[in-house]
Amino acid sequence: MAIDFSKFNEMFPTDKLKKDMEEAAKNQTDFDKLPDGEYDCTLEKLQLGESKSEKLMLKAQFRIEKGDHSNQCIFKNCVLTGTKNDGFMLLQAKKFLESLDSGVEIAFNGWDDFDGMLGDIIDAIAEDGLMYTVKVVTNKKNKDYQDITIVDILE
Repeated sequence: MAIDFSKFNEMFPTDKLKKDMEEAAKNQTDFDKLPDGEYDCTLEKLQLGESKSEKLMLKAQFRIEKGDHSNQCIFKNCVLTGTKNDGFMLLQAKKFLESLDSGVEIAFNGWDDFDGMLGDIIDAIAEDGLMYTVKVVTNKKNKDYQDITIVDILE
């Protein structure tokens, strides 16, 4: 079955995509894994999202503020549903959210409420100007997955 590319050509003009590619190449950074260690970061995003397999996830994005890896991002993704033990995964997410010390009470009272709570957390963190020392550790047994923990809160 052949694909009719005419609608894609119309929706995504070649000249615009070429310009976008050039701009992306200028802004591209080295996406090698961060070396294990501690990094001073700001929390930029905290939200619920879906995994490729349509499982609900907690997604956090930190930005490194100082040092050789300044401006690079650190991601924490926690699958919350569709696991062998969803209650444990929610508990792990709760512990992570508590480690942010935002002043927002961390509780699970349904997904809409949880999503709203994440918005309250990110707002409180921004309002207080909090930064974090994030520890990155590579788990060699799990496809070199890098796990992160909050080790200090910087004000």
